[in-house]
Parts: sequence; C-alpha cells; structure tokens
Amino acid sequence: MGKSVGTNTGTVIANFDEMPSHYQGVAYLLDDNGLVPGSVAFFSTDNKDSTFRFRAIIKPIDPKTGVFTNWDNIKQNFQPDVQVPEYADMPPRWQAGMAK
Repeated sequence: MGKSVGTNTGTVIANFDEMPSHYQGVAYLLDDNGLVPGSVAFFSTDNKDSTFRFRAIIKPIDPKTGVFTNWDNIKQNFQPDVQVPEYADMPPRWQAGMAK
C-alpha cells in the first residue's frame, strides 16, 4: 500500500503473488480528487527473472457498485475530458529479494 504521484495522485493497494514460474497480481489505484474513477490493474510477468517488463491491463471501477467494468459503462458519470487508459507498460524495476 502506498501513494502514487505523477499526473494524478492517490492511493495504490497492490497484491503480488508468487506463482511456480512467474509473478502475478492486481493493483487498485484510487485517485485523490474523485474527478476520475478508481481503477484496477491486472498484471503477470513472463518469468521470475530479477528484471522484467510487463503490460498491466487497466479497468475502471464503477463508482456506484465498486466493481471493475468497461469505460463505456460508466463514462457518463464523469466529465467528457476524462479518459481511462486500457493498459500500462511497466519498466523493469524488480530487484531480487523484493517480495520477501
């Protein structure tokens, strides 16, 4: 759990699972200002190498139900200029022993 900073700021809650041949998980991104929806990002690595890249699939969270959904289902609840990315490419930042 931590804070995100950048274009938007907010809370990040992430769960990383160690699988037999790779890592996978989910991260919840909750924006501080409420003008954009929270989102959930699903990710999986190709292997357990100490450095890797992966693409996280991002889905917005419906502000009425708290369940992730497609943008078309909830965009009417936000300003027309709000956009939610469909994915994020993550750079290699893993360090051996980080999950312990």
